[in-house]
Amino acid sequence: MTFVFDLDGTIIFRGKPMCADIAEALARLEARGHEVVFASARPIRDMLPVLDERFHRRLLIGGNGSLVARDGRVLHAETFEAEPLSRLLAVARI
Repeated sequence: MTFVFDLDGTIIFRGKPMCADIAEALARLEARGHEVVFASARPIRDMLPVLDERFHRRLLIGGNGSLVARDGRVLHAETFEAEPLSRLLAVARI
């Protein structure tokens, strides 16, 4: 079975790294043959500092789904196309 865990407010609290008890529970899930996946609104680079290091190479879904990585490699990155980005920036006056 695959378990997908959101980070902030679910397994990560107050922006601090994952506590040892949660890391151990997730490791036990994996030892029983389950896949553990992490998802967050954070970009993947900001997920790594709060995840226990043993989970850094798992499937990570960041940026509300716009970034996907596994084994330290970005598998997917969704970006805005030029024209919609130009309109967004004009509205934001950037």
